[in-house]
Amino acid sequence: MLAACGPESTPPPSDENGKALLMRKLELIFVPPFSIDSFAKTSGQNKKEGNTELYQMDFTAVVKYPTDEIRCIYPFCPQLSGGDLQALFDKPKKTITIKGRLTFEKTAEGWAGQM
Repeated sequence: MLAACGPESTPPPSDENGKALLMRKLELIFVPPFSIDSFAKTSGQNKKEGNTELYQMDFTAVVKYPTDEIRCIYPFCPQLSGGDLQALFDKPKKTITIKGRLTFEKTAEGWAGQM
């Protein structure tokens, strides 16, 4: 067995970490009820900005809502126009496919999701 020398590395955020961060973001966008039906990381990369270590996770997720329409907290869901999240609404299936990027910052306790 080989041991690596140097500081212990922190594994990148998991799909579950990404799903949890996306849920926190969606709670600021949509009026409940809704749920994340699926979440998949499509790519990830480490990045450094100054002294801050970041991890950027690209993902695709499907959000389901049980009512006839999903309502946004703010008119027209401005958080889904450009920026880090893009959404495709499918009203007959009562789903929203969301693609985007989540950013995590490395801390002493591990990775912390950025809102």
